Amino acid sequence: MQRKNLRLLIRTDASQVIGVGHLMRCLALAEGWRARGGLVTFLAACQLEALNARLIKSGFELEHLKAEPGSLADLDLTRKTAARVGADWIVLDGYHFSADYQRLVRCGDIRVFVIDDYGHADHYTADIILNQNLHATEAIYNAREPHTKLLLGTRYTLLRSEFREWIGWSREVRRPARKILVTLGGSDTRRETRLVLDALKQVDLPNLEADVVVGSGQSPQPGEISQILDGFDGSIRFHENVNNMPELMANADIAVAAGGTTTWERALLGLPTLVGVLAANQVELAEDSERTGIGKNLGSFHALTASSLATEIRRLMLDTSARQQMASQGPEIVDGRGVDRVLLKMDASSLQTRPVEAKDCRTIWEWANEPLTRAASFSSDAIPWEKHLAWFTARLNHPACLFLIATDSQEQPIGQVRFDIDGSNAMISVAMDIRVRGLGYGQELIRIGIQKLFRDFPVTHVNAFIRTDNRVSQATFFKAGFVSLGTTQVQGQAAFHLVFQKGQAWVPK
Repeated sequence: MQRKNLRLLIRTDASQVIGVGHLMRCLALAEGWRARGGLVTFLAACQLEALNARLIKSGFELEHLKAEPGSLADLDLTRKTAARVGADWIVLDGYHFSADYQRLVRCGDIRVFVIDDYGHADHYTADIILNQNLHATEAIYNAREPHTKLLLGTRYTLLRSEFREWIGWSREVRRPARKILVTLGGSDTRRETRLVLDALKQVDLPNLEADVVVGSGQSPQPGEISQILDGFDGSIRFHENVNNMPELMANADIAVAAGGTTTWERALLGLPTLVGVLAANQVELAEDSERTGIGKNLGSFHALTASSLATEIRRLMLDTSARQQMASQGPEIVDGRGVDRVLLKMDASSLQTRPVEAKDCRTIWEWANEPLTRAASFSSDAIPWEKHLAWFTARLNHPACLFLIATDSQEQPIGQVRFDIDGSNAMISVAMDIRVRGLGYGQELIRIGIQKLFRDFPVTHVNAFIRTDNRVSQATFFKAGFVSLGTTQVQGQAAFHLVFQKGQAWVPK
């Protein structure tokens, strides 16, 4: 099924008080949805004209909310807008969308997607809840409907397209460190920015360079700049309404930042960070940053002095080992592919299967010979074309073989699943195109294939044999519900024997 013309209605807000994180992560979701052929409308109470202009410039439809956010009037307008634009999904991102709002906003066949941070509602009726934070647990959402699917943790972090272009980039940890990025988010006031600038004057390291990202309309006036630079041995550049944040992060050696949603952007780019708190909803993010080793928690900015902050900045600038640790840990926490994983979960029907056809022979051969696939196989030798052709021809129409190709929402082949059947038992084999590995497609394909197998064949047990050192495949099969029967030998190599039995419950994901 194509996602073409399916529409999201995104209901979120931004202001100097609540910041811009809600809207920016929704923008990331919108970009991903549109890239796959969908349409997006934003319904927002956004008091920051630069953000409104960005949405419009990005080509999204923007309607301004003319009601108190979270009110009955807001609810009524959202329902009417969803009906008028023909929304397939309503996305809610904000702390004022109560249990009643979530329940009543649903109309007809429209599905509801909630982006949340700490379980603010008394009850959840959404089809999907996304909490992309490290502290997200199922227990936060015990009060939810049975059909509600949870997407928890940084695997689902929503990063905008300009950050996803940096997936796989590796940071060079420079010595000495000289470049500092200051970014306190949309909730920043001049007081906090000025605190950091005063601290920089006291760091007492030569040739410092600071890039300071400020909110809309907060750039200092020429007279203020002269006062700020007085006594500072280095250079400071101010940036307002930036559209090159990834480059600024990549260019910096460390950051002084607030514990907002930019935490995950900094993690992807491995940027060592001193994290402060400007709002209550940033406390756990700051604590998580230190717990996972991607930053140092400074606590509340309001409790800091310029002197104490200068000490922390100087310490991190001089500690190459600590910066190296933070730089390597960040991309382990956030790999940048969260948008793709979320879209897969939103559109479960996007993963389709069809019987393998003769035209698929070369594609399956290329998948089988991909270096990572060969390295994880029981035989690592490359498969000659002639040998593959003979094998493929034998399996193509074999009555004891269920052989399926998986296609994505654009009807492009992305993987295959094969079941070799022997009475009530079947042996499963799965291969995914390298472009989509790690996004959850393998788990979904296993489940879809097994459901079809049990429906069409008298099979009761599906067996899988996976090398004991192949942790990625093991995790995929365990997530699909397989259980281990212990270890065995396959072609002289140690392997886990996994099984899925007909009638057992599927693991909820």
